[in-house]
Amino acid sequence: MIRKAQQENPHDVASLSILARISERQQKMAEAAEWHRHLSVVAPPNNKESYRFLAQFYYDQAEYQAALPYWEHLARSEPANRVYHLSWLLARIHTCGIHGVKPHLAEVERWWDFTLEERSLAHALFLTAGKASLDEDLALAEHYGVQALGIAQSADGTSFLAEVEQRKAAQPCDHGRLSLFPPSTQKEPLQPLKPLSPERLMEQVLFLSMEEGRQIRRARRREGLQRIGKRAALFLLLIGGLVGFATLYETCLSLPLREKTEIKGEEQGSALLPEKPSWLSPPDTTETTEKGRE
Repeated sequence: MIRKAQQENPHDVASLSILARISERQQKMAEAAEWHRHLSVVAPPNNKESYRFLAQFYYDQAEYQAALPYWEHLARSEPANRVYHLSWLLARIHTCGIHGVKPHLAEVERWWDFTLEERSLAHALFLTAGKASLDEDLALAEHYGVQALGIAQSADGTSFLAEVEQRKAAQPCDHGRLSLFPPSTQKEPLQPLKPLSPERLMEQVLFLSMEEGRQIRRARRREGLQRIGKRAALFLLLIGGLVGFATLYETCLSLPLREKTEIKGEEQGSALLPEKPSWLSPPDTTETTEKGRE
């Protein structure tokens, strides 16, 4: 019935969705991808389920160029979604190389509190970036390899850094520059470096990872203190504004009250003085009555 409904109306989103889910449950991924391709055409642009399925399907098939537009669409629709952003960068490096993604990689280096899925993707991202830059810049490749091992330890990351060390040791010295100096200052050509043992290499990787972790923690602590200082300044500014407003409001209210009462100068003072009690006056005598009469 579902296939018949789909044949009668090829643009029916509901029947296409049901057919895609049935194919997924039956592990017919190619057939499910075909239904999802139809859905991505006829369904509204916010149908992220089909975009994600197609992006993951093509990526698992190592068809990175086909997966790239789907990951890019998902990353643009949800800029805060790290999984979409990391997956798009992985497909981009597999398709176009390291050029143009270095600023994005620098942004990922500042991330922290990864989830399990994000940690796996970030590890694969830096490892892929290191392998992509291995033939052009050994220092950059080593940096990305250290970043990958700092996020998650793996045998692939350790072997990649060992390969970087071997290539650095096999680099020939530039003997042509020695002729620019006088014979007295010329030195013997440097001997090629011996490759590090796996134990020594792991020690250096752990040291670099710990050092970068310390720098990241210092930067976060500095940012936290700056945020606290800004919030405290805003709070004090708000309190000062409220106090000033209250003072101004009280002053504006007291002026009309003073005009209505019209108590000024001595009248105000006399109005406030209490009457003299009668028992404080001296008793009446013959002398006081005569003086009063006079």
